[in-house]
Amino acid sequence: MRTIRLKIIEKLFNWLLKPHEQVIAAQKVLYGKASLPEVQKEFERAFGVDQVRRTKKQWQNLVRVYGIETVMKIEKMTESAVRLKCAKFSDRLKEEFKMKSV
Repeated sequence: MRTIRLKIIEKLFNWLLKPHEQVIAAQKVLYGKASLPEVQKEFERAFGVDQVRRTKKQWQNLVRVYGIETVMKIEKMTESAVRLKCAKFSDRLKEEFKMKSV
């Protein structure tokens, strides 16, 4: 019964709202449920816990969802540093080596 109800609500939700409005509504729902352990675990899996332990995929998720400007402000990093974090490991090592040698 509950799954049918949710499917009907989801169809109505998708039909009535424009794509950017759907994203805003979904983010508000997630923000309201942020204290739930399951939601927090999924958020940390997608975006990482902090700068040090974040993977390349998690950096890419952050930039994809929030935009590079927002990530730069929140993490207090330059654009080149954020782009380095999103790059492949070998490319990142090459760039870091170039920066140290200059």
